[in-house]
Amino acid sequence: SLWLLPGAMSAAAAVLAWYLLSTRFEAIVTDPSAKWWLFSGDAGTARDLLSALLSGLITMTSLVVSITMVVLSLAAGQLGPRLILNFIRDRQIQLVLGLFMGTIVYTLLVLRSVSDDLGPEAVPHIAVAVASALTLTCLFALLFFVHKIARSIIADIPRSACPSPRS
Repeated sequence: SLWLLPGAMSAAAAVLAWYLLSTRFEAIVTDPSAKWWLFSGDAGTARDLLSALLSGLITMTSLVVSITMVVLSLAAGQLGPRLILNFIRDRQIQLVLGLFMGTIVYTLLVLRSVSDDLGPEAVPHIAVAVASALTLTCLFALLFFVHKIARSIIADIPRSACPSPRS
C-alpha cells in the first residue's frame, strides 16, 4: 500500500507533462508583463535547468528514503515494529513520496521533449516553469517529511516516569 498513491501521483504527473507539452499556452498569454513567472530561456538553458532539477530531485529522494529506512529500523528496535507499519500506512508520507516521484517523472518527461535544435518559440516555457514550481514544492514537502518522521520516532514517556518540577 506504500506505493499505490505515489504510483498514481506519478501517472498523474505523466499526464500533466503530456498535456502541457502538447498544448501551447504561451500563445494564450499575449501580455508580456503577464509572463513574468514563465521560464524565458532558450532550449539549451531549459535542458540545463531541467537536468539540474532532475539530478537534484533524484539525489534528494534516494537519500531521504534510504536515511528514513535506517532511522526507522533503528527506532523500531527500541519502540517496536509497529513504527514501520505506521510509516507505511501514513497517507501524508505517501503523498510526500508521491510528490517526489511525480516531480521526477514530470521533469524527466519534459526534459526528454526539449532538444537543443528547438527555436525560442518551440521551447515549452510553461512546462519548464511548472517543473521549477514542483521542485520548490518538493523542498517544502521535505521539511514536512523530516518533521513528520522526527515526531513519529519520539517515544511517549508516561508522566509517572518524568521527574516532578519540585525536585
